[in-house]
Amino acid sequence: MFPDLPEDILASVCAYISPEDLLALKQTCRVLHAFASMDYIWHQLKIDIPLDIPSDGDIHSLSGVHCQRLVIDALRLDHNWRKPVSKIKGLVRIENGGIISQTQLLGHKWLVTLSRAPSNTHLSFWSIGERNYRAASMEMLSASKFSAAFQNEGSRVILAVIVRGDLRSECLNIYSVPLKDSDEVSPSNTLTPQLYLTMSRLRTECTFSEVQVCQHIVAVALAQFGPMGGFPSYRLLFVNTLTKLKLLVDPALPLRKSPGVGHLRFKLYPKHVIFAVILDHGNPLVLLHELPAKLLDKETREMDDTPQFEVLGPPISKYEIDEVPSDLAAEAAFTPSRVSAIMFHSFSRHAGSAYVVNFIQGKSPNKPPDALQVHRLMKATFSSTGASPMVGELLPRHFPLPFEPQACQSLSFDEATGRVCIGLHTGEIYLLDLWVTLHFLR
Repeated sequence: MFPDLPEDILASVCAYISPEDLLALKQTCRVLHAFASMDYIWHQLKIDIPLDIPSDGDIHSLSGVHCQRLVIDALRLDHNWRKPVSKIKGLVRIENGGIISQTQLLGHKWLVTLSRAPSNTHLSFWSIGERNYRAASMEMLSASKFSAAFQNEGSRVILAVIVRGDLRSECLNIYSVPLKDSDEVSPSNTLTPQLYLTMSRLRTECTFSEVQVCQHIVAVALAQFGPMGGFPSYRLLFVNTLTKLKLLVDPALPLRKSPGVGHLRFKLYPKHVIFAVILDHGNPLVLLHELPAKLLDKETREMDDTPQFEVLGPPISKYEIDEVPSDLAAEAAFTPSRVSAIMFHSFSRHAGSAYVVNFIQGKSPNKPPDALQVHRLMKATFSSTGASPMVGELLPRHFPLPFEPQACQSLSFDEATGRVCIGLHTGEIYLLDLWVTLHFLR
């Protein structure tokens, strides 16, 4: 019988099965329940869903019981995300006190916000949990965009900030920021970041449009306009903060040429980058690429400060979203015209994205002066098998929102906890938690 096999053979078999199968195997008998709870079994398991640990955290440092609990929570979230209508646990309001420019969730404990007041711009770290409060802040004059990622298993944060100097110049500053536990900080605490690297350029050449950080890699999108203006072409500048390697990459994206284009959106992962663009006929297109192998090197060495140029290879997968909410499709010919924000849940099994899309009535994606506009919070799931994306609304149709979707200024999503952060131009912040229930694991 299977439980009578030698432990080394059982361990080899478990290395090839999915987390769901391992959990099911534990339910068959007491012998396999004890065996499948061992630390070694969970450490060798191929886990292709995001877990609620720091992005640079090591799963091998966790116990098997802890790994199992994290995997079950992740599977519950994945199951809920793929349902036509996700269950919502609750909606919590945070008063920020300034116009929200951008938000980013860092795990289940931290929220980072960039907000503007009449006299200054602040980047704040919020402790979120049983009580939500501003744990620390730092003044960031002329900051326009940022991205952050954990370092040293959550004790520090690598922070990349785009700063507009004047009409002609701008810079990308990369900081290392100490991040104390929420019990050790006070709301009046002011952070003193350590400047790690800075890069400046003239805006007449190109402009920094968006920045992303994942582990030790920073990526910034460079938008280059032609002599007559019009629509930009994009390149990505990657910086490995460990090796100091700089790569200038041409993604060769099929960018939209007609009016109403939204700028490029992308998300950085440890070995991949995902792009979201709007096609000429108005549909969002999502492309998954592998990162260049030389960028992933962690060995420190002397590097030339001049970026190396490289062409990004063809996408591993691409998905076109061509579905419109049923009520809009029935009433008139609405077409997507602008993706305001896009974030991804996972991409190895089911790539889920949440985004705000602006629908415009009419067959043309161009915006007529009197066009009817409808804003919706949408979600999509892209199957790794190449099947058509599953598209639906992020919230139930009649879910009582205390704001209008068009007030959404920033949208961020924590892949491991299923928490969505919605920042409004009024200065309010809302934390939306997806309900995580999974009947087939019981």
